[in-house]
Parts: sequence; C-alpha cells; structure tokens
Amino acid sequence: MTLILDKATVELRASDVVLTYTPSDSLPDDGVVTLSTTFTSHDGEKIRQLGFKLIDGQLTAVYWFDHQTALNYNAASHITPGRIAGTWSIAFPNEALDGITAGTWRADLTVENYNAPSIDGAI
Repeated sequence: MTLILDKATVELRASDVVLTYTPSDSLPDDGVVTLSTTFTSHDGEKIRQLGFKLIDGQLTAVYWFDHQTALNYNAASHITPGRIAGTWSIAFPNEALDGITAGTWRADLTVENYNAPSIDGAI
C-alpha cells in the first residue's frame, strides 16, 4: 500500500499556527518519516518550512527552515506533535512564519525516499 496524505490543514491563531496531517494509514514504525508544511508569502519574498521528523517511530526533530537565508531553527523541546486517532497535529509559535500572513502553503509527507503527493492551500 502507498501512504498518502488524505487531509492537511493550517490554522493561524493569535499566538501560533496549528498544522494537522491525516495520512491514509498509520505511519510506519521503522525508517524516516517527515511531515512538513511550506509557506510562501503572497509576494514570494518569504518561504518557511515547518515540520517534524520521526526515525523508527521516535520524534527526532521539530524545526522551521528559512529558505531565503538557509537557516534551520530547531524548535524548543516543548513543541511536540500529538496524534489523535490517525491525525497528527503540531503548534508552532507565529515567529516561525516570519510574518507570513497571506500566501500559499504546501503540506508534504515523506517516508524514506518516497514523497507522497502534496496538499496545497492558501492563507
């Protein structure tokens, strides 16, 4: 079976941004799995990727990446994803978006070397 993203959402709130991901099946307990959302500002000047990585079912990284400066920010240890049934969610502080409040987003699921089809949206 090929794992895909059935649904992904972005919710901008007063102090944070909540990302949710619903894969078509359970994430594998072995190998490398990454769930991320890439935001592009309306004018294209800012691009930020927010996400987390699991290796062998264990959380190994929560990050946001600035595509303009190529700087990777490791999130504080209290920022961790949660799972309810088959849906994963994570809340990042608004500073992770670097002021992006209008533009587009793309949610991605990567399992080992397989990139599932993306889900696109707008903010």
